[in-house]
Amino acid sequence: MNPFESFDKTNLFVIKSEDYVLVVAGYPIWRGFVSAADTDIWIEIFPSIDVTKKAIILPKKKKKPQQIHLFEKELEQKEKKKEEIDPEVIRRFFLSIPTEIIEQVSRFPDSHWELVGAVKMIGDDFISLMKTNPALAYIIVNMEKFNPSFLYYANIDLFQRMIKTKRKEVIGLCGFPEEARMVKIFSKVQPNMLDIKLLLRLKKVLMAKAEIKERILQVLSFAKKINKKLIHFVSVYTEVLESINDRLVFELAADERYALKASMLLQMHHKSKQWKVALPKSISISRLDEAKKKFDEKVKSKWEKREIFPKPPIEENEYITAITTETELISWAKRQQNCIRSYAGRIRSGKCYFYRVIYKDEEATLEVVKEKGIFSIAELNGFRNFKVSPELNAMAEEWLRTSSRKINPR
Repeated sequence: MNPFESFDKTNLFVIKSEDYVLVVAGYPIWRGFVSAADTDIWIEIFPSIDVTKKAIILPKKKKKPQQIHLFEKELEQKEKKKEEIDPEVIRRFFLSIPTEIIEQVSRFPDSHWELVGAVKMIGDDFISLMKTNPALAYIIVNMEKFNPSFLYYANIDLFQRMIKTKRKEVIGLCGFPEEARMVKIFSKVQPNMLDIKLLLRLKKVLMAKAEIKERILQVLSFAKKINKKLIHFVSVYTEVLESINDRLVFELAADERYALKASMLLQMHHKSKQWKVALPKSISISRLDEAKKKFDEKVKSKWEKREIFPKPPIEENEYITAITTETELISWAKRQQNCIRSYAGRIRSGKCYFYRVIYKDEEATLEVVKEKGIFSIAELNGFRNFKVSPELNAMAEEWLRTSSRKINPR
């Protein structure tokens, strides 16, 4: 059955390829159908178009993975000629769209077919919405991605009324916080900066924890203009927002080296949490490198203090050497395949001390503790906590006995 038989033939545009036939009805009918080239079964579709470039984007044919021989190249060139679209067909199709609609839709990066279709169904109110709140118009025509349970084109009369007087309720239907400030926030998003994936990510973080939502809305509410970088930062680098001021966020969103500097701030934020070093309260984007250098110096100082263990009370000898840093502790734990790396906190508090033992062809880990003023060997284990030889054990006992007379003061 021919679904477009009743349409005005002068407003029908046919594009043929070897594999399929695409028929689009121009404005104001605005319908699209596709059929396999060798059948008469038609499926209604939303074609992908670009009103700026005056282009209809056709489905890409799968490329042959293997090598193409000379005669195959000639065949491919013939097929390419068959699939060439008559530019006059394309020109007449886009001429069917009123100029005012073209002007508004061309401001958006994609979804041009859907936007024109919304104007056709809703009318001038949707053109007004594209002018005053392009982000909301963009989300509405992509409603299936934001809230599949509600389709605007199935509720045209209701939607037309809501667009005029209840825009925050429309935003709520799209899955965003149903607040008046969200209407204002969306009105500041530049239409050429709109991106489905980013908006979906923004929606997700806004519906998360209340404190995160409040901080994001605060930043977006104070922004004069909202571009793709700002949406990306508040959606992806959400955790960093608690550590920096609004001015830095806005400067970052306007910076050419956004990706690098956003990553830099994320690293600083993580180190701030790990090492309890506060980020500078007032950082400007122009002095971020300088601020990071000073911040890293503070982190390094903390790391060095944490890295170095208290001085061991018993002196080393040629076979027994003290483990004096966390790096050494981790390294020896890996070498001996034991769990002493988990004792770092106890070593720092002076509850125990660890030594490396290398005696003849044998290696071991020695733990010394102090109880009631007396030092003793808590553990002396070999590789993977196996027992050590009697000779190594005797050497360690003698070391402790002779060294205890000259204990290092704590």
